[in-house]
Amino acid sequence: MNEFVEIAHPKNSLEFVRPPPRPPVTIEVHKATVTPVVVLSGRGVSKPLTDAAKFACSSYSLKAKEKVIRWLRSYLSTWPEDVNLAITEPWEKATARFETFMTGEGCKFANPKGISRANGLMLVRRADRDLTEPSIFINALEAFYRNLSEKGHRRAPNPMLVKDWEAYEPNTRAGIMRRQNMLRKHPTFRGVRYVMEQREAFKPKLYDPRGLRDQILEAGTAWPHVVQTIFHVIADSGCRISEPLQLTVQDWWDGSEFGDVIRAPNKSSNGKRVKDLLLSSETVQMIEECFTGSGGGFARRPSMDELRELVHKPWSGRMKNILLFERDRRKPFDDKTLRDTHFKPAVTKARIIITNKDGEAEYATPHSLRHARIDEEIRKLDALYPEQARFLFELEEFANHMHCSVQNIHDYAANAFRERSIRYRRKLMKERFEASQESVSNAAPTVAERLLARMQA
Repeated sequence: MNEFVEIAHPKNSLEFVRPPPRPPVTIEVHKATVTPVVVLSGRGVSKPLTDAAKFACSSYSLKAKEKVIRWLRSYLSTWPEDVNLAITEPWEKATARFETFMTGEGCKFANPKGISRANGLMLVRRADRDLTEPSIFINALEAFYRNLSEKGHRRAPNPMLVKDWEAYEPNTRAGIMRRQNMLRKHPTFRGVRYVMEQREAFKPKLYDPRGLRDQILEAGTAWPHVVQTIFHVIADSGCRISEPLQLTVQDWWDGSEFGDVIRAPNKSSNGKRVKDLLLSSETVQMIEECFTGSGGGFARRPSMDELRELVHKPWSGRMKNILLFERDRRKPFDDKTLRDTHFKPAVTKARIIITNKDGEAEYATPHSLRHARIDEEIRKLDALYPEQARFLFELEEFANHMHCSVQNIHDYAANAFRERSIRYRRKLMKERFEASQESVSNAAPTVAERLLARMQA
């Protein structure tokens, strides 16, 4: 008689795998409102931390909010079981906790130079990885701690701000902000201690833009005359699209007395610095054609003859109120109109495709004209100055003229540097070979050469 043997189900016979322990603090997302909810393990929702997390995400778009929640969830998961220890810890410990977390995310910290170092700022670097998300997270975490302080849950200083920032007098803080913002392209410093610095291999924004200028200007033959003139100015000078729009007749007169140079305030310095826009004779003629003396009353556009008379009259200051390029009734163009209404449709119709820094194909943009101008100048200087020292000097002068970083111009010219190196090495090898051949021909004949001569005789 067969005995009945009880056999366990294969799934039941497997060893029980214990799930990973739940972090003391985690963040869930409310599906209906897409807002963060901070949950403490074994205790449920924490209202103070939830309010702080909501405040930290409040000023971001949906996609950015998802990034903030993801980073904040990772950061809060490193907190101890007693969250009050992390909330109330002093500035030094909270700062060390944050920097330890960011180090685990591939970031490195270094002391900056100059006024930033004197103000107690720290550089955050992340080699070969994007710094956009860490930058968003740092600003969101500052708002997170600020909310905890305003609600009375935290009395220690905000660890994301410069040490003792909140204790400074208002005038002292204003002075630090003013000095710090002078060094930044986008003046937004409000006391946050950490400054982003991308350290990755340079990728030019545009590969080999030769011929791009002519393609774009040819595609815009149907543009209004004043729009064509603006893009000719951008192509000739390499300025940004927003820089010619507020130019006045006075800027043209100050640059070259209605000649081939316009004095233009630089956008990156909020008008404190001025660059010279060098124009071709064709573009100068196009600007003159914008002043036809047409219209009447308030909207009347003076002619060039009237402008030349105006500069010698006592009330010549009126030239500051005459726009160089106006849309209608003395209103300036805006860069959005130029891009969307005029530039983009023409480029799309002509299918002018470029390769961006990621190697992807995309339609040309107005900024492509600036890069085409830089590329043109580098190739011209390479042809004009064979000596390396003179070439580098002229390249730095051009970078200062364009208000660009010298290092960026050098990186952009890296291809030209390689071509120069190969070209001059080949030239040197050729000269050495010719010199060696000449020295051999002038030398006394060898035994083999004398024997060969006898045989031929």
